[in-house]
Amino acid sequence: MGSADEIPYGERWGGVHVSMAGPVVNRRTELEALGRDVRVLDGLDHTQAVQADRVLPVLRPWLASVTGARRPG
Repeated sequence: MGSADEIPYGERWGGVHVSMAGPVVNRRTELEALGRDVRVLDGLDHTQAVQADRVLPVLRPWLASVTGARRPG
């Protein structure tokens, strides 16, 4: 999740603001207590936070930790 994942829609769409980051950031402790692994990428919006160069450094260690896999090499 990018910490800046906020989507303001213009008047054409009713002037709605959708906060993707807010609920996750504000309830992180609760989500973690429920067994979720939460990673927040500071300052990134949705488009930036889903880029491979940003996601893979977070995802690879997490996958290894939950599968017991080791990195080759």
